[in-house]
Amino acid sequence: MPISLIIGAGSGLVSAALFASASTATSLAGLLFYLAPLPLCLAGLGWGGMAALLSALTGTVVIAASLGAATAAVFALSIAAPTALLTHLALLSRPAATPNG
Repeated sequence: MPISLIIGAGSGLVSAALFASASTATSLAGLLFYLAPLPLCLAGLGWGGMAALLSALTGTVVIAASLGAATAAVFALSIAAPTALLTHLALLSRPAATPNG
């Protein structure tokens, strides 16, 4: 199994755990909630677009299994999809070609 798929699945689990921390009533829950997109970004920028997509899907499935479909839809539409799209667009950045090639 390629390492990018393992990294993608692991970062999706971490992102789902950070997102689920919002349901607790601790003082650090808000901070952990705001850090939920970070594992998705790290996987996408470090290991490619496939890792970002897999981490978004893994996080959505884990949230759906643990907190329900409505919460998974909120996670997918507010955190997973925009982060995967932004990392994909960031990876499209190419340096300008010089006249010498």
